[in-house]
Amino acid sequence: MVKQAIILCGGEGRRLGSVKGGLSKCLVEVGERPFIYYIIMMLKGMGVDDIVLLTKNKSRQFGLLEDNIVRTSESNQATVAEEILDVPNLQEMFILAQGDQLPIGNWQGFAAQDQPSVGVKIIGRDAGIAILTKTMIETGEIDPMDFKDMKSKLPHYMMLGTLHIGTLAGLQRARSFIDMAVYGQ
Repeated sequence: MVKQAIILCGGEGRRLGSVKGGLSKCLVEVGERPFIYYIIMMLKGMGVDDIVLLTKNKSRQFGLLEDNIVRTSESNQATVAEEILDVPNLQEMFILAQGDQLPIGNWQGFAAQDQPSVGVKIIGRDAGIAILTKTMIETGEIDPMDFKDMKSKLPHYMMLGTLHIGTLAGLQRARSFIDMAVYGQ
């Protein structure tokens, strides 16, 4: 079972405009909590106990998370691959997740795998989550920013779909889903 996860949280979220109030897009409020909270809870539910947020130069914003359940890594490295390799105590196998996508599906089954794979939505697109190895990043076999390429190189693990907050319409769908699923509204 994979016990470490890295969440990519450095995106600017230009398409969300003023809705995010100057914060990283994964900190936009959805269902009375920052969106990243639901990703963290999903990973915790998978049994992941070491969660690292790659925040570019925004780590102070993540002090807004109320629980001390994650650590941030702020790096001056040029590429995401270098940032990942710069994470202290990086395990050989880890989950890589995008901070603006919440996969919907069998999370525990995904984390229980003992081989690299990528989550794929039923309609065939990537689900913003993958299990990778440190060696894949070191050798350049996998580009951690290219989930589409991962889909052609790694075995697939089926997810039902994702909540993606990269656009205003996606944010509204995520808010509606969370309100209904979590709060019954």
